[in-house]
Amino acid sequence: MGEYQTMTMSTRSGVLVVALAVAAGAFAQYPKATLDRILDEGKNHSQVNQILAFLTGEIGPRVTSSPNLAKAQTRIMDKLIGWGLKNVHLEQWGEFPLGWHRGDTQIGRMVEPFDEPFAFSTPCWAPGTQGPVRGVALRQPESAAEVNADPQKYRGVWIIMPRPVGMGGPSIAAPTELDTALDRAGIAGRVYSSGAEIIWAAGRGRDITWDTRPQRVLVTIRKSDYDRILRSLDRNRKVELEFGLENHVWKGPVRQYNVVADLPGWQYPEEQIIISAHLDSWDAPGSQGASDNGTGSSVMLEAIRILAKSNVRPRRTIRLVLWSGEEQGLLGSVAYVNKRRDSLDQIVAMFNDDGGSNYQGGLNLIPAWMPFFKPLEPIMNAAFPDTPLKFNEVSQVARGGGSDHVPFLNAKVPGFHWTETGKQVYRYVWHTQHDRIENTFPDYLRQSATNTALAAYMLATHPERLPRPKDDQWGAGGRRPGGGLGDDTFPGDHDHDHDHDHDHDH
Repeated sequence: MGEYQTMTMSTRSGVLVVALAVAAGAFAQYPKATLDRILDEGKNHSQVNQILAFLTGEIGPRVTSSPNLAKAQTRIMDKLIGWGLKNVHLEQWGEFPLGWHRGDTQIGRMVEPFDEPFAFSTPCWAPGTQGPVRGVALRQPESAAEVNADPQKYRGVWIIMPRPVGMGGPSIAAPTELDTALDRAGIAGRVYSSGAEIIWAAGRGRDITWDTRPQRVLVTIRKSDYDRILRSLDRNRKVELEFGLENHVWKGPVRQYNVVADLPGWQYPEEQIIISAHLDSWDAPGSQGASDNGTGSSVMLEAIRILAKSNVRPRRTIRLVLWSGEEQGLLGSVAYVNKRRDSLDQIVAMFNDDGGSNYQGGLNLIPAWMPFFKPLEPIMNAAFPDTPLKFNEVSQVARGGGSDHVPFLNAKVPGFHWTETGKQVYRYVWHTQHDRIENTFPDYLRQSATNTALAAYMLATHPERLPRPKDDQWGAGGRRPGGGLGDDTFPGDHDHDHDHDHDHDH
C-alpha cells in the first residue's frame, strides 16, 4: 500500500503523539489536519457521556407516542442547531393510535406476611390503578364455575397467574370464559412471573388500536418475588400485595417523527452518508432507556458534533437521523425508505448503532468496500489501542438483523450495523429495569463516536462513491426477528434473591 507516515495530534494538555501506521497513498484524499482535528475532538474533548446523561437523566425513557420522546426530539433539535447543523427538522413518519406516559408513582410490594418491595412492570398502553390498591393474593382458579360459585371471594383480589410470560409480556388475546368471570367478579388485577431475575418492559405496539389496547391491569414481577408469594401461599399464609400503577393512556392519533439534521456536502450535496440510531426506548420502572438505545443515539449525536466542531468539508452530505418507532417494528426507518423509493440511489451508505454500550469492533465487508474502510483500522487502533477495530472480508452482504439498517438493506442500500464487543452483557440491560446509565461504559462510547465520525467523513470525502454490491453479492432478505431470549441466567441474577421467609411463622 506504499510507504508509511506518522501523524501527530496536539491536545490542550500538551502534545500527544499518536503513531499511526497509515498508507500515504490511501490518505491522499483526506487532509491530515482534518483527521487530526476529528481525532483530537473525539478522543480528548468528548461530550458523548454528557449527551447520554442528558437523555437518561433530564429526559428519561422515551417510548414511542410518549411526551418524553417528543421532549427529547425538541431538545435535541436545539442542540443540533446550536452545533451549526443545517436542515434540522422533524420528519413525520406516521401516527400512533394511542398516547402513553408511565407516571412517577410505580409501587409494587408484598405487604403481608412480609414487607418486601418487588421489581415489576406493566405493559405499555395498559391501564394502571386508581391510586395504590391493596388486596390479598390468590392463585388463579381452575374454572369460571369456581369463580361464579363465590364471586365475592375474588373481589379486590390480586390473581397469581400460573405461567411465566417472559420478554413478550402478558397476552392481550381474546379473553377466556375464566378471564371474563374474574373480571366480572371485580379482581384487582393479574400478577405474572417474568421467569427470570430481570423484568422486561413490553407493549404490543404493532397494529394496536384504541379498541385492541390492553383493558386489564397486568403486572409482571421477577421470579424470586413470584416464588416468594407461592411459598407463602403453600404455607397457608395470608398474602397481601399492593400495587400503585400510574399509567396514562389516551386516544390518539399522536403524530410521530424522526429527527433529521445535515452537514452539507460541497460537491455532491444530493448524495448522503446517513449516521443513525433509534431514539425511542422501553420504560420498565427503573429503566432510563440508556443502552437501548440512548447509547446509540448519544454516539451518533456526538459523531455529528465532532464533525461540525472539526469544520470538515465533505464532498457528500453527512445526515444524522434519529429514528422512532423502532421498538414497534422499525416504523420510522421503514417509512423513511418507502418515502424515498425513487431516490434511494442518493443514499450512498447508512450506519446504524443499536448494540448497547460496547465499542465498535468492526464490520463485515465485501471486497469492493475494503479499500474505503481499511485505512480506518490503523488510525483507530493507534488512537484507541484497548478497543481494537477490525474489518473482515466476506463474499455476501448479510441482510438479516433486527434494527433500523434492515429496511435499507432490503432496498439494496448499503446499511452497516457495527459489530460491538466489550464488557457489557447486553442481555442484562436489554429492555429491562437495569437499562441505566451506570451500566454503560463511557470509554467505549468515546471510541464509537470517534470511529463513526471518521468512517462517515471518509466515505463522504472519498473521490469515489462507495459501490453498490452486485446482485449475487446480496444475501437473503432481512427481517426483524421475533422470539424470546433463550437462557434467562444473567450476571447479578441473584443479587436480590434474598428471602425473608426464614422458614418460620410470624
